[in-house]
Amino acid sequence: MRKIAVLDTSIMSFNIGDQIIMESARKGLEAILEDAFVVNMPTHSPLFRFYEFSLRGKDSFKPNLDAIDLKFVCGTNLLEKNMKKRKNTWNIHMGDLHYFKDFILVGVGTDGLPAVANNYTKKFYQKALSSDYIHSTRDEETKEFLESIGIKAINTGCPTIWGLTKEHCSFIPKDKKNNVVFTVTDYKPDISKDRIMIDILCKNYTNVYCWIQGSQDIDYLNTLGIDILHSDKIKMISPSLDAYNKFLDNVECDFVGTRLHAGIKAMQKYKRAIIIGVDNRARAMNIDYNFNFIEREEIEKLEDMVNTSFSTEINLNERNIKAFLQQFN
Repeated sequence: MRKIAVLDTSIMSFNIGDQIIMESARKGLEAILEDAFVVNMPTHSPLFRFYEFSLRGKDSFKPNLDAIDLKFVCGTNLLEKNMKKRKNTWNIHMGDLHYFKDFILVGVGTDGLPAVANNYTKKFYQKALSSDYIHSTRDEETKEFLESIGIKAINTGCPTIWGLTKEHCSFIPKDKKNNVVFTVTDYKPDISKDRIMIDILCKNYTNVYCWIQGSQDIDYLNTLGIDILHSDKIKMISPSLDAYNKFLDNVECDFVGTRLHAGIKAMQKYKRAIIIGVDNRARAMNIDYNFNFIEREEIEKLEDMVNTSFSTEINLNERNIKAFLQQFN
């Protein structure tokens, strides 16, 4: 029986998008995980703490850690060009690699910053990441970054899009529904443009719903000057993945919003989705995978887009996905 560690990016995350990623990653890895003993480990919080070693003794961990056959790190903007900082998205440090390394990336992306990785970061990733397997990246930009520091990689896209095949997308409606669900993004505020987005949706849809993906999104929503919680027009969906899944299962709707993975989840549920670009993850994935996408700077184009008939045609590279997964047969 194989022992597998899954580094779960949703643990200690205040972004439900990480839960969407992990739900899809586990589904994508299902054939590999189903007969294995699986250990879930965090990425946002430390793998180890000093007091654990001082109380239990560092050697008490080694037999179990050494027995793990595969260590998958799943999705999100985990890779950074400077791992020398005190705080990184992947909360791991060079000292941790004495006990646990040879990680395998599954649809992982970068922070999108243009800087070249410093020598410490190159050495860190070369030591941390497995040299026995080809790593799976979220986009071409991340693949090129890994290859630039001597690490083999293949662009599979995020696990959230692995099921968006040509056949799947053929069942996504082309025409506008009467209902729409939207999202906003607290860390990329633009009050003027987001107000325009919401005004367009309220004007063009009978029922407008809002789903909160990030823990601070509701605070940002309240700064937009719209009485969201008491509006007759806009209805709130409970801020959980279960509630969002149930809504998408039971309501015929479109998705429009700035939260990428809320939009991808809508497409998984056969909903027409328009992604509003505000950050590098949406832009980089759109270049490779062809979402129905507009930049927020061009939000005035949204009204025409929602009233236009269009297909969903994701440029999924199924060959790359298959090649990545076949390594573990």
